[in-house]
Amino acid sequence: MSGWEVAKRVAWSVSPLAGLVMEGAEKATNAVNAASDKGVDALREEVAKQEIRLKFELQKAKIDQELAIAQRIRDAETVEIEEFYDRSAKGELGAKVDGSVASLGLGAEGKSVTKRIYHFSGRHGTDASLVPQIIESSNSDSEVR
Repeated sequence: MSGWEVAKRVAWSVSPLAGLVMEGAEKATNAVNAASDKGVDALREEVAKQEIRLKFELQKAKIDQELAIAQRIRDAETVEIEEFYDRSAKGELGAKVDGSVASLGLGAEGKSVTKRIYHFSGRHGTDASLVPQIIESSNSDSEVR
């Protein structure tokens, strides 16, 4: 098994979002490589398609992740949610005069980070013997075609 295959398996086990991103990146790379042999126009078209696909798959992965969290919340006896927020911003302004040429620069940057930590304990409402069937059903419903 190649290093890439190992990395994909680890990504899937850590986070469905990471697994989908890696899978999408691999498919995109293969399609772009195939289009590059056909010329610049075909390559540009393929890159545009891949950008749209990646955005779609990212949104789908986020939805799948939220649904999985919602199911886990529903099935847990106790749920604790910790939320952390960090908002920061910075800006710069500069001026330069060089002989008869003057230039002015303005820059700004903002960052917002939200982090949630879920703590689950106990389980109720789901028969443990049904878990493999639920996972199989979920996997077959969520395939991207």
